[in-house]
Amino acid sequence: MTRKTSRQPAIITDEQREAVTVDQITLHDGTELSQAQSIAAYLHATEQHMSFDLIAVQAGYASGSSVRGFLQSAKGRAGVEACLRQHLLPAARIALHTMIELAQKAKSENVRQLAAADLLDRAGFTKKQDHRAQGDSPSTPTGGVSISINLGGDSPPTVIEAKFQQIEPN
Repeated sequence: MTRKTSRQPAIITDEQREAVTVDQITLHDGTELSQAQSIAAYLHATEQHMSFDLIAVQAGYASGSSVRGFLQSAKGRAGVEACLRQHLLPAARIALHTMIELAQKAKSENVRQLAAADLLDRAGFTKKQDHRAQGDSPSTPTGGVSISINLGGDSPPTVIEAKFQQIEPN
């Protein structure tokens, strides 16, 4: 004789749940995650060794498998990605300002040069037009460059434009 049992979700009490406060996450397409989904995505993105069961307790889910299912869905992955972006944005700004400081003020010319080259590389150094007009040698560029640095978030990209000029010795 087989006995039918229905699995009821476990009820998580407030005493079991540690207070985790996270702003509701809004995805790129405008979808808002629920508070429980936002907490689960945040904890999965920021806590290295936290099990799905523990995330479930803290986020208010009935089980770790429910959390795993959400985090493996497209919506869950997008939520984790949004959390990572929010988490890394301040670090990216600090790193950018550090590289700018090094490029401008480092005592070693080699360090200044490497920092400037790294900034140009990471900024996606792009040519606005061909460096050389017809007949110009590679050592006498006449075009310009445009550098766009996107720090993410709501701020628009910072654009730096420069035009090459030939310097004549006196």
